[in-house]
Amino acid sequence: MGFRDVTSWGSLWRRMEASAKIRSHTYVVILVFLATLAAFSYYANSVRNTVRNDTMLAFQQQIRVVGTATQARLALYESILRGGAGMTAIDKNMTQADWQTYFQSFNFAKEYPEIAGVGFDRYVTANQLPTFLQEMQAQNPSFTITPSGNRGVYVPNTYLAKYPQTDQMTGYDGYTDPVRRAAMNTAASTGIPAMSGYVHMQAIPNSHSSFVIYLPVYNTGASLNSPADRQAALYGFVSLAVNINKFVSSLIQQNPNANFGLLWHDNQTPENSKAVYQTSNFTSLSNQPGNIEQSIPFTLYQHHWEVTAIAGPSVVPASERDRPLNTIFWGLLASIVLAGVVWLLISSREFLLNRQKQMEVQNAKDDLLSLASHQLRTPATVVKQYVGMLLQGYGGEITQKQMGMLKHAYDSNERQLQIINQLLYVARLDAGRITLHKERTDIRELLDQVFHEQMVESRQRHQKLFYRQPKKAVIADVDPQYFHMAIDNLVSNAIKYTPEKGSITLSTKKTDEAVLVSIEDNGIGIDAERQKIIFDKFTRLENEMAADVSGSGIGLYLTDQIINLHGGHIVVKSTPGKGSTFTVYLPFTTTNPTTDETA
Repeated sequence: MGFRDVTSWGSLWRRMEASAKIRSHTYVVILVFLATLAAFSYYANSVRNTVRNDTMLAFQQQIRVVGTATQARLALYESILRGGAGMTAIDKNMTQADWQTYFQSFNFAKEYPEIAGVGFDRYVTANQLPTFLQEMQAQNPSFTITPSGNRGVYVPNTYLAKYPQTDQMTGYDGYTDPVRRAAMNTAASTGIPAMSGYVHMQAIPNSHSSFVIYLPVYNTGASLNSPADRQAALYGFVSLAVNINKFVSSLIQQNPNANFGLLWHDNQTPENSKAVYQTSNFTSLSNQPGNIEQSIPFTLYQHHWEVTAIAGPSVVPASERDRPLNTIFWGLLASIVLAGVVWLLISSREFLLNRQKQMEVQNAKDDLLSLASHQLRTPATVVKQYVGMLLQGYGGEITQKQMGMLKHAYDSNERQLQIINQLLYVARLDAGRITLHKERTDIRELLDQVFHEQMVESRQRHQKLFYRQPKKAVIADVDPQYFHMAIDNLVSNAIKYTPEKGSITLSTKKTDEAVLVSIEDNGIGIDAERQKIIFDKFTRLENEMAADVSGSGIGLYLTDQIINLHGGHIVVKSTPGKGSTFTVYLPFTTTNPTTDETA
């Protein structure tokens, strides 16, 4: 077997091994996908049940709203009835005008449009009829009882406040109607209000289907201990007629929902077994798949009714109804994502190796940066010394032109040395080789040093540099060299990005929790998005002054890292076109003094 054969077999073996790994990875991923999809399917079924329950709860809530509104409305009707009963007890000789005037104050037509009328129906026996007719015709000569005929008992409508008002006269004997008569007899025997089944109002044209509530009124001082006593003492009934259509509509309007409907039945009166009211949407809702329907028998003022409530699926919001479908969708998506994550985790070995190589390259780059900085610093320092000697006249007299050129070279070399020094500090910082030597330092004096050092540069740019020096010492535990470097960088940065004739202000103070150092300028400012990256390494912001400002983009990075080493942080507040304020916060540690010392 030759070398080529061995190589071929080795290549084939590696391909087979890679293929086996891929197959095993695929099996694991498929298993994870199916398991996750099954879990989400189970959860989707649970969500479907939850939505079904929420739909039922929303349906029940609609029913409760209608029930509560019904009780509140009926309580109002009863108070109106009792007000009318009080009228009859106070004045047995009142007139139709008195009755109408009293009820005008309620403004039924506007506030309660479902009320068709409020009346008083006098209970009259055959023996009392002549006297009763004489009294009523004295008030209204055209008063008659309808329907006519001889009966043992008459209960004609004596007074009526009608809404809307018409010229229809009173006198209709509701006792001739079996539905009304049943309600009157129930009210008279029990002594409490009783409701009729649905009827048509004879005295109010076009009233449609209505019900009437009767409140019995008894003769004053009569015994009311038994049904017989109450029947013997009966004086009449205060009646309140209600338009069923408007009544139910007002109940639904308490919490309107186009996906909720009602069908109202009179269960007590056989001839009225058909629906007496139906919302306009009931039929369409009953034809919708997935609707909810419930029949509820109930009693109102001793009369038995039944309401059929219905709700379509849309009784709950679309977002709620779509939750099962969304769960399946997101479950499928999550299954795919999780399967992909598993695939990535299985392949993490290759990623970690690549990452390790990248870190090695980064470390090599940092070492190269440190080495290069060291190698650059030595010749730059030598150049600085020789140019300085020439400027001091050690090489003989020089012309003004030569002096200017040497000064320019000296300044350029100084800037280069500053950048090299910053690179060295960054290299040491990234390598973890910077150690702070903290000592009790008067921040006020440290700022004063920075102030005087930066005064020359600010004057060259025709700027005003201010220092709000506190009267008392501001003591903190810092490394004087590095903290001085950080503050110096912030002040230098403010001078660079403040136009000529601008101003920069230094200040410091001590609070109960920290020492604060602020550098405020009225320069070009920094927008909110760029404030997030100004402390990143090698970051220089593009603005109208960037071309005139030299720098390496590491000054603020170095400053931020130094402050972080001190346990503090920097807060930037800036408005483009108005200026910036950099505030250094140095929180107290256990070694920090808690009070100021007098200078």
